[in-house]
Amino acid sequence: MYALQTDKLKFELDKNGYLKSLSNLSNGHDYAGGGGLWRLVYSCGQELERMASAEVNIPQIAIDENTVTMEYQQLTGEFGETLDIKLKLSVKSVGDELWFAAEIINNAPGIEVRELHFPLIVHCNVTSGQRLLWSSCAGQRFDDVEKFVRSAHTNYIAKDNYEIRRSVLYPGFAATNSFVLENDNEGLYFASYDPTFQFTLHLLGADDSGINAGMVKYPFIKQGESWKADHYVVSPYQGSWHVAARKYRSWADSWFVKRKPMADVVNMNGWQRIIMRHQYGEVHYRYDQLEEICRDGLAVGINTLFMFGWHQGGHDSEYPEYTADESMGGMPALKENIKKLHEAGGKIIVYFNGQLIDMNTKFYDEIGHRISVKKADGREHLEVYPFGGNGTALREFGNKTFVTACPACKEWWNVLKGCIDTAIEMDADGVFFDQLGWVSRPCFDPSHGHPVPLMNPLKYKAEMLDELQRYVKARRPKMPLGIEWTSDVTAQHVDFIHSIHGGATRIDNNWEATGEPPQYVSFAEWFAYIFPDKRTTDRDIRDDTDIERRVNFALVKGLRSDVEIYRCRRTIAETPHYGEYLKRANCLRDKYRSLILNGEFHDDDYFEADTDGLTAACFRNGDEIAVMVTQSHRDNMKFKLDIPGFKLIDTDGLNGWNVTPENDKGLYQVELTRNGLALLHLNTANL
Repeated sequence: MYALQTDKLKFELDKNGYLKSLSNLSNGHDYAGGGGLWRLVYSCGQELERMASAEVNIPQIAIDENTVTMEYQQLTGEFGETLDIKLKLSVKSVGDELWFAAEIINNAPGIEVRELHFPLIVHCNVTSGQRLLWSSCAGQRFDDVEKFVRSAHTNYIAKDNYEIRRSVLYPGFAATNSFVLENDNEGLYFASYDPTFQFTLHLLGADDSGINAGMVKYPFIKQGESWKADHYVVSPYQGSWHVAARKYRSWADSWFVKRKPMADVVNMNGWQRIIMRHQYGEVHYRYDQLEEICRDGLAVGINTLFMFGWHQGGHDSEYPEYTADESMGGMPALKENIKKLHEAGGKIIVYFNGQLIDMNTKFYDEIGHRISVKKADGREHLEVYPFGGNGTALREFGNKTFVTACPACKEWWNVLKGCIDTAIEMDADGVFFDQLGWVSRPCFDPSHGHPVPLMNPLKYKAEMLDELQRYVKARRPKMPLGIEWTSDVTAQHVDFIHSIHGGATRIDNNWEATGEPPQYVSFAEWFAYIFPDKRTTDRDIRDDTDIERRVNFALVKGLRSDVEIYRCRRTIAETPHYGEYLKRANCLRDKYRSLILNGEFHDDDYFEADTDGLTAACFRNGDEIAVMVTQSHRDNMKFKLDIPGFKLIDTDGLNGWNVTPENDKGLYQVELTRNGLALLHLNTANL
């Protein structure tokens, strides 16, 4: 046996390189399932995904005081063939962490090494009470890990007979390069501290014997090439998920750029997101209605218009040819009505798409086809967005087809700088680029000057955003720059982020009848806790239903409001109940703006409740904190909050709420009616 041990963990391999122990010594939980630590996927002729595995390859193993090294001088492939591929793996123990590294040298004729699945914990011993927490859409949590994985059966697309797989790709879908198997007392943390930001798949598979958990990277190396990756981390830790989040933040501190919040973002409760003209030609609002839109928002405490579809082609059409709509008066009318919006007290953010190129444009014919993302066969990656109006044909058959710009092409960077120039010309208050936090596909076009295939496109997106940020601040220092999708590598270079999901969507539609608290897949607390000054918007409130619960959720999570009535086709005036309640919510935001919108998110760091089923969080700014709690599943709920170390300043809330101090040591009795929300404002200054 080859063992590494600290006072926190034990890691042990047998002579075949199989994992015999991965133990949390604080509680004795052993995650090891007895299998190998890796798989390698390679192509051979027309067979693109053959596999070599640890189970049929025997390594040479060496150990020093805190590092185990496994070396394979050659590999045996899926069909018993000998492959001239060298694989070197190492594991180093540091406290409660294991640091893994891998190196591949491919000397095999006609073979391309495409994937390395490593580190892989085969038949991971996940207890029944542990959940999966990963960072898809800024954070999601699933209570039953095995059920979640096994529900991903692909029917006929993949080899489900071998392994049913759930996965999320970082960066672009996953917001951080980490995931956790956790409960309230312990967890198993997986991360890749990779400064190249290459694609990493967070992979969970289910076979006949249980759950396999690990990571995948994509070397794509041919004969004569080598590849290495280090700083994979696996940690059986003790404590709540916050321990894992702090581990990731500790690494992110080495590269994440902190930016001073822009005034217009600091002072914004949210926006009305309006599509002026849609892809299918319908005009929802004209330029001369900008002031009207603004006044509808101001009536409920929303001073900002987020303007989509403002150009000639309409939303998701003719990108990147943004020409003011002549039927509405062109650029002169747009500028004139933006001036009126400003005079009415409003702000305006202008939409551009950060990567789509409409194939039915002169730009595509002259430039776009050359700088677009290419697949391995040389053809372009295509995307279709089938927006429809009153009919069905557009929804069924589509209307527009797009390619995506390769973010490594500097020509595209200059196109987006031109978009900034357009926003400045119309005197906009902010500029927004859609999809720039989202995934870009691998590009195989060698003419772009990047490695082929390009497996870290979001690194280039981040560099592009850094350049765009410098450009916009040089031209207009007070103009904020924003993007859609939350991803750490891109989030560092922007002033605001538009969420892809709002978080308040339920997975249990009958929760009200059961009297149980609503269940949410979203767990945006993960990203917010790691990057407490990078918060985003809610999303998906598109009508006048279930308003109190969803608005309260946004308040407690520190989210700004994305008002998108009837999927951005109408203003808040069309939904009077939403408008009335949002107005009340915004009064609360205004009163405690420095905390719940612009303070740091701390989840439950400073308080403890004696009951389950609450939606709760706290925010800190200097010596002050705000603790917020809400519930929606009971007519009345009484519970105690313990907030030691802080002195109460005042309380506030929405709907039915009451807060009564029980002693002078930070214990409070709280009562909430259904959809009640209570806020406790405290500080340390007078203790």
